[in-house]
Amino acid sequence: MRVLVVRHTPYAGDEPAKKAKACLDADMIREYTSIQRSDTARKASSKGRNLWMVFVADRKGVTRLYGVYLHDGTTKTAVMESLPEDFPAEAAPCPEDTIYTLDDTDVILDYVDRLRINWNGRPYLRKAETNTFEVEAIDVRGSVPFPGFDDIHLTRDELAGMYANPGRYESWRSAMAAVQAVYVIACTACGRLYVGSATGAENLWQRWGDYAASGDGSADNRDLARHVAEHPDHLAKFQYSVLQAFAPGTDPNLVVAAERRFKLCLDSVNNGMNANY
Repeated sequence: MRVLVVRHTPYAGDEPAKKAKACLDADMIREYTSIQRSDTARKASSKGRNLWMVFVADRKGVTRLYGVYLHDGTTKTAVMESLPEDFPAEAAPCPEDTIYTLDDTDVILDYVDRLRINWNGRPYLRKAETNTFEVEAIDVRGSVPFPGFDDIHLTRDELAGMYANPGRYESWRSAMAAVQAVYVIACTACGRLYVGSATGAENLWQRWGDYAASGDGSADNRDLARHVAEHPDHLAKFQYSVLQAFAPGTDPNLVVAAERRFKLCLDSVNNGMNANY
């Protein structure tokens, strides 16, 4: 069986990316993939290549297997009437396009959403037999991809769940253990904040593990501990976010200085849950 490998980059910012993003949001990547310039994909069809592996790159550029489809050699006229009624109008085919019939298949279904590859170069459509793709990782089934430090906003239940199931969060552990950081705990029940820093052996991963275990981290966080003791129902309303992550090897004194700046900016001593600067 011949294989064609396709990658979409919905977050690249160019015109094709905008079309891919609209189709990703509409859960129509298969339909979007089926629309190809006749001269681009004809060779794939004429040589009997009937397995299409489709990858999608996320915001961080991670290229993950989205789906695998069978092309039986048939095509359709490239008009909107050949596509689902709710297909995004901004991704409509051009007159020079062809719509290739792509059907679902269970071929390597177990690797969908788990297989990550390194996609070198610009061409978005390639023949598998003439290209080599380095496998970056095969994620554990049910694993939760790390979103990046800017996008971490965990509820109390999510924090506890992460440490209760560390195997699903291995990418989180690797990232969080590698960096020192300044973080904030927000009590969404009352609006009070606690700013802290993580510079220990496993850095942020270890520090947040303390919160997952005890709620207040340790007795050293006396105002935070007092708040939890006085308002035990508020603990379930805590939210954990990263304010700033530092490169490995950063002087811990710089991290502590940044922590103090954030305490001042957020007024977390006078009107929050920090006992001091």
